[in-house]
Amino acid sequence: MNFGVCLAGGGVKGAAHVGFLKALEEENIQIDAIAGTSSGSIVATLYAVGYSADEIYQIFKKYCKKIKYVDFVNIN
Repeated sequence: MNFGVCLAGGGVKGAAHVGFLKALEEENIQIDAIAGTSSGSIVATLYAVGYSADEIYQIFKKYCKKIKYVDFVNIN
């Protein structure tokens, strides 16, 4: 069975997709295809070329000044 995901956009909120990818990694769920739009496409591209969820988070943390204001614990 193949498993694909599509990540939505939404500015800095698109970084929430990193948490989704992290959860999949923790459950050892392999993604066969990934796509996205807007900020989701940035996350999808980084993941597709081999960056882990933790590495993507560090990139966002370093280059997206507003990400420090996102409450990742309580994001809906």
